[in-house]
Amino acid sequence: GVLLEQLENYLFGCYDALCLLLMIKVTHYYRRLTRSRKIASLDNFFDQLAHLVWPRLKIVMDQHLRSLKQATAAKLGGIDLQQHYVSRRFAEFCCSLLLILHNKPQPQSPQSTVTPSRRTGNRSENEKSLPNPFSPATKTPGAATDHDGSSQKSAGDMLLADLSEMVEEFVMLLERLSEQHSSQKNKTIFLINNLDHVVCIFHERRVVGKEFNCFVELLMKQRELF
Repeated sequence: GVLLEQLENYLFGCYDALCLLLMIKVTHYYRRLTRSRKIASLDNFFDQLAHLVWPRLKIVMDQHLRSLKQATAAKLGGIDLQQHYVSRRFAEFCCSLLLILHNKPQPQSPQSTVTPSRRTGNRSENEKSLPNPFSPATKTPGAATDHDGSSQKSAGDMLLADLSEMVEEFVMLLERLSEQHSSQKNKTIFLINNLDHVVCIFHERRVVGKEFNCFVELLMKQRELF
């Protein structure tokens, strides 16, 4: 009770989406670990942790999205032809979130002496039965449900949907910033520099997927216009 109360107090002032996502991943990891060791008494505790952290993560993601929508050139400082600092920050945030989201560590049995790669196909039945928090079978606390009680979207799907909306708003922000340049040529150069910077960061972090493809397509389009 005291631990959950302290966590709730901490979450009130937490605006770090990556921190919250890591907390969810760690919670799920140790829940899998306790299940593999047949310690079912902690299931309720881990459920309470998830029901505290997931809603806070949703609130923080909504705040990030609102910040992108309300951002203007005046609020973000000077604009020139070089990549804007917001581009690096957003690309780093996007890559970090995707890397954390898709990383799936496997807990080891206390008696296990084999390497994780050899053990992958031999997980215990308890370990297999516990769903991934980001899989389609996992419900998000507070998510809408169908008439049969099943969740309409998985936790991971909802998080990726939020990220996709943020990508769209980020692109719109770049377009608003480009309007600070008087000539169409300079507008295009600004967009090329910023989109190329984002793509390079995705390459450096070895992150691929829908978001990366979106930035690559936009970059190619701007290069053709140039």
